[in-house]
Amino acid sequence: MSAIRLGEWLAEPTRGIITGRGAETRLEPKVMAVLVHLATRPGQVFTKEELLDEVWPDTVVADAVLTRAVSLLRRAIDDGPGATCRIETIPRKGYRLVGPVERVAAREPGRPQTIAVLPFRLLSSERDNEYLADGFTELTISNLSRLGSLRVISRTSTGRYKGTTRSLPEIARELGADFVVEGSVMREGNDLQVVAQLIDPVTDVHVWSGEYRRALHDVLSIEGDVARAIASEVEAEMTPEEARRLARRLPIDPRAHDAYLRGLYCWSRRSPEGFDAALRHFQDAIEIDASAAPAYAGMAMVFLMQAFYGFVPAPVGFARCAEAARKSIELDDELAEGYVARGGPFLFVERDFARAERDVRHAIALSPSLAVARLALADTLVVTGRGDEGLEQMRAGVRLSPLDPGLNMNLADHFVFARRFDDAILQYQRTVEVEPRFRRGLLRLARACALAERTDEAARTLEAALAVGGPAGPGADEAFVLARLGRTDEARALVRRLEDDPAVARTQAYEVAQIHVALGDPDRAFAWIDRAFDEGRGWVVFLGIEPAFDPIRGDPRFLPLLRRARLSPTA
Repeated sequence: MSAIRLGEWLAEPTRGIITGRGAETRLEPKVMAVLVHLATRPGQVFTKEELLDEVWPDTVVADAVLTRAVSLLRRAIDDGPGATCRIETIPRKGYRLVGPVERVAAREPGRPQTIAVLPFRLLSSERDNEYLADGFTELTISNLSRLGSLRVISRTSTGRYKGTTRSLPEIARELGADFVVEGSVMREGNDLQVVAQLIDPVTDVHVWSGEYRRALHDVLSIEGDVARAIASEVEAEMTPEEARRLARRLPIDPRAHDAYLRGLYCWSRRSPEGFDAALRHFQDAIEIDASAAPAYAGMAMVFLMQAFYGFVPAPVGFARCAEAARKSIELDDELAEGYVARGGPFLFVERDFARAERDVRHAIALSPSLAVARLALADTLVVTGRGDEGLEQMRAGVRLSPLDPGLNMNLADHFVFARRFDDAILQYQRTVEVEPRFRRGLLRLARACALAERTDEAARTLEAALAVGGPAGPGADEAFVLARLGRTDEARALVRRLEDDPAVARTQAYEVAQIHVALGDPDRAFAWIDRAFDEGRGWVVFLGIEPAFDPIRGDPRFLPLLRRARLSPTA
């Protein structure tokens, strides 16, 4: 599909991207489809009914869905006064696209090629070998992510297409990918057969395919060969240092590598049980081969997540993370994950922001497509007063993993930090479109609506969140929204239950403090902020930018808390 030049803006429907004025915006597939239809007859009016029928065929949707799509398009092309191209609303009729419209070649020189590696299929009958296919997918992505001239979609997003019947053009459009990699893995005894294919999703042409059959212990060499072949076929530019890193092979016991792949498989579940299982496999790898640096890096990332989300006591988790990260870097100073993990304790515990930033920037230099490193850098930037830069890093992270509900939610969180509540609400809505039953995302959406004083929306969204099944969690977001809505009796009853729960008192003090601010009880809020420092979980690093604390920011007790957190009062 060709690209569309809209004055100073370039829209690439296949990639779902609009670029211009040095910025790049990713659009949802349906939003891009609205633009494509408007561009087929520039200057002519499309009725709302026409657009709804074209973009949402055989689906009953409200006019508000189209209104939202047009709003997002206007933001993307900045169609304010003086714009070269804009979308006009024709009262009681519909919309039209006004301005110069031109079809151009889709790919421009110098633009990074975007690659999506879909989950490799397991052809073996033994389901216990599923980890081999998933591990091969993960490591192929990791190898390609080392190249700065490529943008490689995270497995968190591509993994959603495991076993899918969706067409490749549709997948590529949703992920914003220029090329798609798919393949299969089959184990026969101690032999491994891997078939990989590189496909242009627009033409459905197989640009390259390769078949490898080797001993199982030689899996590392297959992973490297596949990555190098793909990089060559898409004409990826490699610096000598990148070429060296892609070709290097650290010695590792095959049994340890096997245990490491099993650990990655469990880690990908992103659940408390998955984390525990991943740690067991990573530990097995280390016991087999004490020099298995990737296993130490994997352990460090698990410890970081466990500490941050309260699955283990924060001081314990962060200390374990720091030690495992240190060991990983000591064994292999070119593993990006080791630096991301080491940066976590620097940011959240020691609050040594300069060291945290050095580590995550070094991780990005080693692996430019590592989405979690972009999130880590964004958090470091925003707490040190560089919110605009942080937002750009968050946007980069979401482009690398567009279907990751967690990253989409984190981008919305950063809009909240910037007090851009309308943008935050749109992004939280995007989050729950990606994962409709994502309860945490719905609660954050209700919270943002409450902060923006959009009370009706907050109440409706809170009701929708509470109707979603699954673990209810401690209820802190629910209590905060109720307090902001003026339903103080309900909020007070809920916060009393929270305070009586020892687990909440140990891990949720920061959230309880925000509820007391919303209830207009600053004394109890400050008492719970003190407890948040004592629990050491790390959230206090956001104390200086969290809008829930704005009502007490002028209290003389607040400034000493910022100093205690080593935060600049002006940042």
